[in-house]
Order: sequence, then structure tokens, then C-alpha cells
Amino acid sequence: MNREKIKKEVPKAALYEQLAEECAELAQACIKMSRLLRKENPTSATYNDVYYALIEEFNDVALCAEMVELEVYPQRQEEKLKRWVKRLEEYKNLKM
Repeated sequence: MNREKIKKEVPKAALYEQLAEECAELAQACIKMSRLLRKENPTSATYNDVYYALIEEFNDVALCAEMVELEVYPQRQEEKLKRWVKRLEEYKNLKM
């Protein structure tokens, strides 16, 4: 019910703007986690704080993506995984 209300009342362009904003917030949360894990540029945030911020932002992105009717395509994900593994293997071979 709530999803349909939003889709009906919020213009598509505004939904895409919100998706972009949420993606930017997720990117910032990812950067914060990277800083925390590397310990090269200290942050006062705790792991739990950063982890739960990541979860919140990821879910915000997922919901906004749903509102603009973006879909997950498992076949595309599999293709991406294959390319990713191939790059990792090529990188390992270069290091040898």
C-alpha cells in the first residue's frame, strides 16, 4: 500500500533524485567503513556505528531503486562475477 502511494504521488524524476542522494550517502558510508578497516585515517566512529549506517543506507538505496522499478538480473550478476574473478586472476598473475 505505502509503496503504491509513493509511486503515485512522487514524480519519477524526484524518485531518481532521491535514489542518487541515497547512493551518495551509501558511498560515504562505504568510505567510512574503509577508513575504519584500514586504520590509516582514524575515525571516532565505532565498527557497529559504521556497519549499521551501511545497512541503513543500503536499504534506503534498495527501496528507492524499487520505487523507480529497477530490477536485479541474476544473469547480469553472474556475468559481472565472471569478469571480476577474471580480473582477480589476471592481477595475481601480474604480481608473480
